[in-house]
Amino acid sequence: MVDDLGERGVRQLMVEGGTTIHTQFLTAGLADEIHLAVAPFFVGDADAPRFMLPGNFPRFLRSFIFITLGGVIIATISAALGAAVS
Repeated sequence: MVDDLGERGVRQLMVEGGTTIHTQFLTAGLADEIHLAVAPFFVGDADAPRFMLPGNFPRFLRSFIFITLGGVIIATISAALGAAVS
């Protein structure tokens, strides 16, 4: 699907998903920026879903910008080409 979108000229794509989708896009080196919202409450369940699964990530996070919006923290995290992180 991503290859098809590229062939159609799509150069930017917003992806929303869960742990599996996040991990797949990042381990494939297809994400260069993450926008992460952290709400002002905690999920204390040790079995709660995580943002990422273990994987071999071909990019590392370099730039961080944090803002607050109505009590929610919005993190913009930019990735850059570099050594793999696993």
